[in-house]
Amino acid sequence: MKQFFESVLAFLKVAAACLIVALLGLAVGYMFLLYAQTHSAQTPMTFKEKMNLAQVGVMTVGLASLVLVGLQLRSTSRWNKRLSFHQFFKEVPELPKKEKFSALADKLNIDDVHLGSPLSKEGAKSIHDDKQAQMVVMDYLNDFEEFAFAVRSGLVDDTYAYTLEQCRVMRAWVVFEPWVMELRKTTMYANAYKQLELLAKMWLKRAKKKGQSNVPQI
Repeated sequence: MKQFFESVLAFLKVAAACLIVALLGLAVGYMFLLYAQTHSAQTPMTFKEKMNLAQVGVMTVGLASLVLVGLQLRSTSRWNKRLSFHQFFKEVPELPKKEKFSALADKLNIDDVHLGSPLSKEGAKSIHDDKQAQMVVMDYLNDFEEFAFAVRSGLVDDTYAYTLEQCRVMRAWVVFEPWVMELRKTTMYANAYKQLELLAKMWLKRAKKKGQSNVPQI
C-alpha cells in the first residue's frame, strides 16, 4: 500500500510540473502580447515584425507542449510498469504452487528452504530422484522465471519490483542454485531459470551495496 501511494505522489509531482510549464508558456505569451500592444501604441509594427513576434510565440508554445508531452509520456510509462506488477504479478509464486511446494519441502525434510540457505547435496538429490517433486519445484520456480523476465525486459519497473519482491527472488535463487545447476548438467534445459539467475544476482549485488548482506527469510 505504501508503494502505491508513493506512485500516486510521483504522478502528482509530474502533473504539477506539467502545470508549471503550461503557466510559464502562458506567461511568456502574455508578455509578448503586452509588448505588441505597447509597441503598436508608440510606433505601428511592420508586417515583418508581426510575423517575427508570431513566430516566437508559436515556438514558445510548441516547446512548452513538447515538454508537457515528454513529462506525460514518462509518467505514463512509469505508471503503467508499476500497474503491470499488480495486474500480472501480485502474487509470486501463485498460492496453489506455493502450498504444493511447502508440502513437498516438509515431506522431503528440506530445512534449507525454510532457512534460506543453498540446498544441500542430499536435498537436491531428493528432488532430482523424484519426478513428481521435480515437477512441483519447476512449477514453483517458473513463476519466478516469468517475473524475472518481465522485470529485465522492462515490462515491470525494476526499482518498484525490487522494493516489493527482493526477498523472495534472491531467496529462490540462493536456495535452488545447486539444484538448478544440476538440472542444467543432466537435462536438455541448459539455460533453465537463466532470467531468475541474472535478476537475483543483480539484486544481490544491489542489496550488498545497501548493506543488506544476508538473504532475508520469508
